[in-house]
Amino acid sequence: MTRSAWRSLGPAALVCAAAPAFFVLGWTVVGCALLIGGIGSAALLERRRIAAVEPSLTRDLALIGVGMLIVHSIPLAAELDDGAMLRFTLALGGAVLVPYLVSRFVFRDRAISFPWRTGRRWAPWQWIWLVAVLALGWLILPFYFITSGVYLNWPVVDSPDLIGRLFVGVGAVGIWDELDHIRGALHLGESLRGCSSSARCSRCCAGTCRTPRRTCCRRRCSSRSSGSSATAHGGRC
Repeated sequence: MTRSAWRSLGPAALVCAAAPAFFVLGWTVVGCALLIGGIGSAALLERRRIAAVEPSLTRDLALIGVGMLIVHSIPLAAELDDGAMLRFTLALGGAVLVPYLVSRFVFRDRAISFPWRTGRRWAPWQWIWLVAVLALGWLILPFYFITSGVYLNWPVVDSPDLIGRLFVGVGAVGIWDELDHIRGALHLGESLRGCSSSARCSRCCAGTCRTPRRTCCRRRCSSRSSGSSATAHGGRC
């Protein structure tokens, strides 16, 4: 990590601390204060770089904060009635869609992306993990739910209609976890890590970099594969 990345840990830690304040302790005022403190301190660190082409910690933390506030706007009690299903759909969907739209059309940095076809083949360990995670879930989750008493937080599911709702709801929340946490929050950590241009170029080859660096990086990657000089195609990304 670079020196600027180490300085960024403070603002990022404040924003991260807002999550347990919101969703574990239910302290709305404290959570909002932590978000404001984290985003504000990041803005003080970056100053004029907030509007730059390069990834911005302030913009990224703001996107994470927007997602948190949208999810926090609804009660998260486990319910399976029509109103609860609609409420969760709008809030969880908005927590993914709104930051994406803000990044693309307001900040214009494409900090969040959802690549569907990257052109890369899966490694053997990825296929193994895809099967292993199903087996691990089957072995671990029943034991965890029964021994911890977490199942008491859920309504009694004793009809085909409720079983169907539970199946759809849990599956949808699982997909949302991947979109929001993996493709959203973790992807935004690029500005915190302070990656080198070569690391960014490797992500561009995978189709996951932010524009307007995409064209430059693709040229560098193609030039490397052909054995020519990367600097002849636009220099640094």
